[in-house]
Amino acid sequence: MDFLKILEEYREKVFDLLIKEIPQKEPIDHYNILREYPLRKGKYLRPFLVLITYEMFGGKGTTALNTAVAMQLSEEWILIHDDIEDDSDMRRGKPVLHKIYGVPVAVNAGDALYLIMMNVLRKNREILGDDITFEIIDIMYATLERTAAGQYLEIHWTENVKEDFSEDDFYRIAEGKTCLYSITTPMILGARIAGVDAERLKFIRPFGDAIGKAFQIQDDVLNLTGDEKIYGKEIGGDIREGKLTLIFANLIKTCTADEKKKVIKIYMKKRTDKTDDDVLYVLNLMKSYKSIEYAKQKSYEFANKAREIFMEATADINNESKDVLVNLIDFIITRKV
Repeated sequence: MDFLKILEEYREKVFDLLIKEIPQKEPIDHYNILREYPLRKGKYLRPFLVLITYEMFGGKGTTALNTAVAMQLSEEWILIHDDIEDDSDMRRGKPVLHKIYGVPVAVNAGDALYLIMMNVLRKNREILGDDITFEIIDIMYATLERTAAGQYLEIHWTENVKEDFSEDDFYRIAEGKTCLYSITTPMILGARIAGVDAERLKFIRPFGDAIGKAFQIQDDVLNLTGDEKIYGKEIGGDIREGKLTLIFANLIKTCTADEKKKVIKIYMKKRTDKTDDDVLYVLNLMKSYKSIEYAKQKSYEFANKAREIFMEATADINNESKDVLVNLIDFIITRKV
C-alpha cells in the first residue's frame, strides 16, 4: 500500500474545497498572502484522519469533508503563528511567511485564516444540523485551547532552557501540541460525524497519545537527520531554535556536566547568535551519546503500542479504510517528510 499516494488523493479532495473558501476580492494582495501556505500543500494528515475515520466507521459521501477543510485551515494559521514564535526560516520548502512579508502582515494573515476556519465550521449547520455542529465546535475549541497551552509551555521552557528538562516534560508538550490536535481530535470528529457513540471512541485517546508521540519524535529526528529538500524545513533548525525535544532531554541526562553546561549555554543563545559550529557541536554530541537513536527507539515503541490499542479496539471492523489506518502507523516511523 502506497500510503503517500493515498494521502495525496485525500489531500486533493480537501484542497480543492479549501482554496475556494479563501475569497478572491480586494485587497487582492491580502487574499493572495492568505493562499501562500495553503498553496504549498502540507501533508494534510489531520483532514485525512477526519475522512478515513469517518469512512472506517461506515460514513458515506462528503458529509465530513467540510470539517476536514476546517481541520486543515487550523493548521495553516497555526503554522504562520508558530513560525513567527520560533523565528523559523523555512516552511514546506520555501521561506516562512514573516520572512517574506514581515511579522505584522504574517500575524494578520494567520488571524484571517482563523476567521475563515470559523466560517467553515459554521457552515456545518447546513450539512449536519445544529447539535453535531456545535459539538464539533466545542471539540475544536477544547483542542485548540490545549494546543495553545502546550505551545506556551514549549515557548516558556525554550526561552528559559530548563536545565532539568525531562522526558516527562517533553511528553507533556507533545500531548497538547501533537497527540490531541494532530491525531485524537481529527479521528473523534470523523467518527462522531459517522454517528458513532462517544463511548465506542474511548480507545482513540490512548491510541492518539501513542501514535502522536511517535509522530512528534520522528519529526524531531528528521529535523536532525533528514534531507532538507524532502523534509521541507532546515535541517538542524530545532537546535537553532533551542527546541526542547526528547533528543535534547536524553542528551543533557547522559552527557558530562561540562558538556551539559556548554549545551545549555548554546541553547540559551538567540537564534541569530548561534553559529554553525554551535549547532554542529550539539548535533555531534547527540550522535555520540546516541540520543537520536534513543529517540528513534522510543518512536518505535509508541508506534507498536498504538498498533496494539487500535487492533484490539477495531477487531470487529474489516474494511479498506481500517487497513489504511493500520498502514499509517508504519508510515509515521518510516516517513521522510
